[in-house]
Amino acid sequence: MRQGGDTMNPENSVEEQDEQQEQNQTQELQQGVKDGTNLTKNVASGNYLGAAKDAVNLAKNKTFRRKLIIHNIISALLPIILIIVVGCVVLGVFDAVGNGIESVLKSIGDFFTPDKKNNLAINITEDAIKGMIDSIESTGVSLDDLHLMGDTADYDDPDIQDRNKKALEKYIKKFYEAQAVTQTLYPKPNWIDKLTGGTYGTVYVQRVNENDTDLSNVTKLEYIEYDDMQELISKGNTTSMKKYFSIDGENKLVIPAFTKTIITEDNTTIKDETVVTLTHIDYKSVISQYTTSMNFFLYLAMITQNPEFASAVADLVKDSDIRITLMDKVTTSITNEERNYTVNTKTIEKVERQTYDAWDTNREYPYTVYSNETNYGDPQEKTETTTTTIITTTPVPVVNYAKTWFSEQTIIYEKGNEKQIEENSYDTEEINEDEPDGSGTWITNDITTITTSGSTVEYEQKEVKQVTNRVGEKGDGKKSFVGLLDVKFKIPHSKAEESAGYNLVSGAEMFFYLLQKDAGSQNLENIVRYALYKYTDKSYGVTEL
Repeated sequence: MRQGGDTMNPENSVEEQDEQQEQNQTQELQQGVKDGTNLTKNVASGNYLGAAKDAVNLAKNKTFRRKLIIHNIISALLPIILIIVVGCVVLGVFDAVGNGIESVLKSIGDFFTPDKKNNLAINITEDAIKGMIDSIESTGVSLDDLHLMGDTADYDDPDIQDRNKKALEKYIKKFYEAQAVTQTLYPKPNWIDKLTGGTYGTVYVQRVNENDTDLSNVTKLEYIEYDDMQELISKGNTTSMKKYFSIDGENKLVIPAFTKTIITEDNTTIKDETVVTLTHIDYKSVISQYTTSMNFFLYLAMITQNPEFASAVADLVKDSDIRITLMDKVTTSITNEERNYTVNTKTIEKVERQTYDAWDTNREYPYTVYSNETNYGDPQEKTETTTTTIITTTPVPVVNYAKTWFSEQTIIYEKGNEKQIEENSYDTEEINEDEPDGSGTWITNDITTITTSGSTVEYEQKEVKQVTNRVGEKGDGKKSFVGLLDVKFKIPHSKAEESAGYNLVSGAEMFFYLLQKDAGSQNLENIVRYALYKYTDKSYGVTEL
């Protein structure tokens, strides 16, 4: 959609101005006839995006509208009617395109799979892109409606079809790559000297060092394969595991969590064991507000009809830096079991003694008799104490720094105070054993008191620093989104160069609608509203980032 209008030089004579005006009107009338013819063809062929463009051009063509009024007042309303009708149809087309692309992206999942052979780079193959294009076509979406081929007239020409396919592959790969960059974990710990020879994610994983009170000292984690991480667990190498992260089959971030169990009996340690488990985190939900989906670029290209502009925005998106910091939440649970009881002792002894019969008054004939004597020992009071301490260290992911194409912000965290868990104690039922018939011991006044206590220590948000605007300002040129709106880009298969600003402003409401209905792009609606405010100085509902 290009802006048009009469151009007159005030220094010319009246006759020259009249002649110039007549030439302009003739040209406008000819252009109106051409746009009307194209409109009919595009509607008939189903090219509704082209039809919408032609309808808008007709509506802006003053000379053509005046001629229609002279011919027939009703005909003067025809372009407006066509705009309304075609606009509704176009909205339906955009809906179909958006739904089609969204369903394709869900079905294909992630192209990125960490592969040592590929140096752990993002690998989007030609076959994958062709497969995506085929999947898009299978949803019934016309590839022409993606508006990535520029100004091409004869879509049935085999040569043009071949060029169109290559253009589609180029842009779709570029757009998907930009999405992948903002959603993919960077595999190496040093993100200052990035790996060469490939495209890498800009999502970095780091862990707060143990006992550090804030995020000023962190360990930058390195990717290892999932099987290797499991092997480290089997070897019990808990210290080195803190240096690594992995990715599972569902593309979730995998990091270790630790459970340490210490059991002491009467101040003697009988068990000290650490068990490592793997925690699987849907990290994409953690960073979702900072990512840019492929659909955003497709919608942008369709609305602006300027794929090179959308491609330039993709380059801005790639210059991201999103840092996921793992902050350990340490939960300590202490169970103290104190048993108090009395040990009773009874001894029965066989006693031998001499005796005489009653008639043996002279005690001349003694004989032996036997009897049992029972002796009770002094009761002994006993105390036994068993303490079980379980320390669970669970990594909690947060984004504490994010630089994207639209903003830059740092969030400061620090370790909070220890929070005590309410103590819970109770006595067991008193147990009294029966006294044995013979010698032996038995327990009475057997009372066990169990006391549980614990605490948690975790990092808390201390300060959210002010957001830095990175959508840019007019005049930025290629340095920012707003600056790019005034940059002229060559339209593919055309000699024309156009800037995207006018078309984006004209189609702003439709663009907002598409972003609203797309779950992967909803977070960008207010960003674009703010960007257009910066571009036009007109409020689109958001005047602060």
